[in-house]
Amino acid sequence: MKKTKLRWVIIFPFFALLSMIPARADVICPPGLCWDPTAEWCALCDAGGGGPHSETTALVNPPNSSVNFAVDGNQCTNLKLKNLNLLGVLASVTVKPAIENQWNVTLPPFTSQSKDYCRLVSVPVSWGWDISTSSDAANIAITATWAGW
Repeated sequence: MKKTKLRWVIIFPFFALLSMIPARADVICPPGLCWDPTAEWCALCDAGGGGPHSETTALVNPPNSSVNFAVDGNQCTNLKLKNLNLLGVLASVTVKPAIENQWNVTLPPFTSQSKDYCRLVSVPVSWGWDISTSSDAANIAITATWAGW
């Protein structure tokens, strides 16, 4: 009986040590970063994990034909425009800082389009967009989504 208890005492710490080994032993993250298995990259340990984060605003014309939208996102952030109107909408998107040309998009009724914006800089990344429309009646939901950092 004592041998069984002794074996259990020896085996239990061994399994406890195994549970502390990261799932990807071949990845060594720099100090202050932890392996994020969801996103499959090194991320800040205290930033809430790699789950998706998003912010939303709307462009409703009338009364406004443009909106400024800003987020502190990740290096790659997705911008989605969704037309919530019975009529088609023409919209143009200018990203700040100007890393790309203006995105001109046509949104038929109740459809959406999205575009990824990426910059290799330290996180959080300040993103800004100027979204405008020439349509007389517009109701556009605007969502920025990014992986946690």
